[in-house]
Amino acid sequence: MGALGYEQAFRRYKAKLKNVNWSVCAETPEGELVISCWQHRLKMPERNGKWVYTDYLSRWSGNGNSELAEKLVKAFRDTQPIKLIIAVPKNGDEIKKVESGIDGSKIKKDFFVRPEVMGQIIEFDGENFVIEFQKSV
Repeated sequence: MGALGYEQAFRRYKAKLKNVNWSVCAETPEGELVISCWQHRLKMPERNGKWVYTDYLSRWSGNGNSELAEKLVKAFRDTQPIKLIIAVPKNGDEIKKVESGIDGSKIKKDFFVRPEVMGQIIEFDGENFVIEFQKSV
């Protein structure tokens, strides 16, 4: 599936963003959580075929971070299914800026959806989180 715009990627899952300027997650009508994840933080180990996304909340601040923190608490507690949007900077040099905590909305990027992939938060300590994704059966 080709590159999409930000809102368009969320609409593919029928998820409505609370705020298009800062939200990084939204829920579908079916109750799944849709999260925009940076491609460079998404790893696919060879042994189990699962994609693993690791990140931490203090890497950036703002309303999007607060909203994501609230949604992660709920998703972890309720074992809520996670749908994936992959964010890819148009310029690979921008990854350093992402990691430094710069406002990700200032970076030009493409978005890709993977509707055949479903995830689950497997670790969350209030700061660090790990989401494991695999193809739906």
